[in-house]
Amino acid sequence: MRKIVIFLLIIVFHFNVYVGKNTFALSNDFGYAKILSNCVLYKNSSMVDDYSNVLFILPESYFVLIIDDTVSGCYKVKYDNYIGFVKSDKIKVVDFVPQNKILSGVTFDIKKNSGTQVWSMPTTNSEILTTIKASTENVSYVASTNGDVPSGGTSGVWYYTVYTSPDNPTNVYEGYVYSENVFNLSEIKLNDEDMISNEATNLSKSAENNLSNLKVIIIVLVLIPLVIFLMLILYKCIKKVAINTNKNKNQNKYKNEKLDNFLSSQTNFNQNSLDFEHQNEIKRGIDFLSKTSFKKIPKYIDSHIETFEDDDELL
Repeated sequence: MRKIVIFLLIIVFHFNVYVGKNTFALSNDFGYAKILSNCVLYKNSSMVDDYSNVLFILPESYFVLIIDDTVSGCYKVKYDNYIGFVKSDKIKVVDFVPQNKILSGVTFDIKKNSGTQVWSMPTTNSEILTTIKASTENVSYVASTNGDVPSGGTSGVWYYTVYTSPDNPTNVYEGYVYSENVFNLSEIKLNDEDMISNEATNLSKSAENNLSNLKVIIIVLVLIPLVIFLMLILYKCIKKVAINTNKNKNQNKYKNEKLDNFLSSQTNFNQNSLDFEHQNEIKRGIDFLSKTSFKKIPKYIDSHIETFEDDDELL
């Protein structure tokens, strides 16, 4: 019985772990949030607007995963493989799991008249990471950000890119390309997943309710044999106490009877002893009387009493 109870408890423990993990994926406790306009992804929680601290502007209408909200006024979030901080008023927490969390499939081409550099920050005063040749096509676009206006440029917009060298595919560079050196940027579509949030929410709640119901059923199935087991133990304990109580009563009764018999025997013994002594006294008296000679008494009396011849002398 104990092995069965332990086995059921192990099942409940693993089920709770499973439910906890899946509830994280199905409820809004994990904190997916929709990106609003001009939401900057900062490298640290100071959220200072300078080139060394700004990674890029997150694509509007897509989603971040909230990792922590312990810092006042901001959230620590994850967008694709990038972790940073955003202002709390620049995202909107949603109650569903988005399917298209990040912007993907957007590319651009390098202009044909010249190549361009990949910079470590959105300014020509930063480090050059690599050079992309002219006419290179399908360079991956991640997001855009604001930076310096280079000499001869008219805009301060830069593109954050992940560029793989065609000469050596193991060389992957992440940095900024000035927007005026590229063309043919793919259309950046808005994500309208929040339009179907009600349906997703209903599915999520339904799945969560099913898990909760299943959890209740398993807990009940575990508690029933556990309660029965405890009742059996309690019954055995009560029965054992009753047996010990009766045994003690019988022992006490036996002791009392022995004590009564002993006292009674002592009383009889004392009584018999008194009767025996009394009888001995009587016997000693009889023996004394029997040994005394009453025949000698008159002679003794006669020798001491005056005698008269007749009654007249007595007068």
